[in-house]
Amino acid sequence: MSRARIVLLVVSSMGSVAACIAASEDTPPVGADLDASLDDTPVDGAQVDGASSTDAGAVDATDDALSDAGSDAAKEAGPPVLVATGYGHVLAVAANEADVYFSTYGTSTGGTYNMDGTVVRCPIAGGCAASATVVATDLDNPMFLAIDGSKLVIGAQGKYGSGNPDGHVYSCPLAGCGAGAVDRITLSPGLRNLDGLALKGGYAYWVQTDPTESCARARTDGSGYRVLGGANTVSSTGVTVDDKAAYWTHTYAPPAIHVAEFVGDGGRVLLDLGPVDGGRAPVNLTHDNGYLYFASVFDNHVSRVLVNGTALTVLAGGMHGPSWIVVDATHVYVGDYYEPWPIRRLPKSGGAATIVAHANKQLSSLAQNSSSLFWSTGAGGGEVWRLEK
Repeated sequence: MSRARIVLLVVSSMGSVAACIAASEDTPPVGADLDASLDDTPVDGAQVDGASSTDAGAVDATDDALSDAGSDAAKEAGPPVLVATGYGHVLAVAANEADVYFSTYGTSTGGTYNMDGTVVRCPIAGGCAASATVVATDLDNPMFLAIDGSKLVIGAQGKYGSGNPDGHVYSCPLAGCGAGAVDRITLSPGLRNLDGLALKGGYAYWVQTDPTESCARARTDGSGYRVLGGANTVSSTGVTVDDKAAYWTHTYAPPAIHVAEFVGDGGRVLLDLGPVDGGRAPVNLTHDNGYLYFASVFDNHVSRVLVNGTALTVLAGGMHGPSWIVVDATHVYVGDYYEPWPIRRLPKSGGAATIVAHANKQLSSLAQNSSSLFWSTGAGGGEVWRLEK
């Protein structure tokens, strides 16, 4: 699909979302950053290629040199295992070592959304066919999920496309929100264009355009709300957090990565990624070992940059709307927005990307635990799948 047919919707990672990349009326790419504690010290000998926070054109690579190795059928790491099916429109997925959690859009009556989205938990062993537990109910478009050892955090975006301040961030015990949401804590209400969600060190982090255009955080017990940095979040689609700062993407007008350090600088542009039209258009991002990794939906590249904004490097190209991204100790995994929705793997230092699976339906999120990838599908049939790495 040409860039001319891509529509940027300013509504709503996850991620996906205040800035939604859509080819039609399909749900935009979203995704939650599910990173736990990662070592954020830059690796020794990291190559600095001359790119600065204002030099988006300092690095490049040909798509031919960095495209898929082999055909779409090559190097499948399967077979994928179906975890859940028959759940309508699945929006987001998260996993620990025992269970997978996923959110559903809910139902509609006569075209009116009933605001009855849910979060479901199923064991990885056996999937939802073995056991399925609804752990949260009455959610208005729960586009984002994040979990840690004790908490489930939900980003409910509100009515899709309304532009109204009806988004919420909730926290619940990992076991569930309780009957009637008795154990659900509202971390922040009245959010317009809630986008991206991260969970680290007892804090939830998200980006929003109301009550302020900003990246904000709150403790999962509901205390400590704080705006970390502001401006240019109206088309943000992803957020990730290390021990020192929060980072988020600004997908369009202009494309950039922003940072807000916890010892407050009020937020700033870390990396300018080009002109309003034709820049790298970052969508979701994650981090590992002192690098930020991000997918660029318009120019079909995956890139990384040091957390100080230098050493911008294209890792692979030749994709088709890369939108979701996770990293582990050795590889980067990326999910494409466009049909046939391949999921690709590439070395963290760069190189050829190989297709390890196809979603075969519209991807809506990508997640991982230590041994497996998980993805969900939205439009075309709500499913959750697992693939051993």
